[in-house]
Amino acid sequence: MSESKIERAANIKSRMAEHQLTSQWLMLRLSKDFGIEVDKTSLSMILSGARRSGDKPEQVLAASEQILDKYIKMFAEEGA
Repeated sequence: MSESKIERAANIKSRMAEHQLTSQWLMLRLSKDFGIEVDKTSLSMILSGARRSGDKPEQVLAASEQILDKYIKMFAEEGA
């Protein structure tokens, strides 16, 4: 069973907090890596679960997961 958008958003927020990453950092990565432009308010609403419908929340969640996977893999390899 796949995670709900709220669970995915909570997981993204948790991973960002664990690695002390900011929403500003994530917005920059979304823009540079995926061409997804999102402002701080929209990102906050998506990550809080307040905005779940439409294409944008899914795009932001999917791209954010990929960005964090890549960051954490690189971070883990440096620490090994």
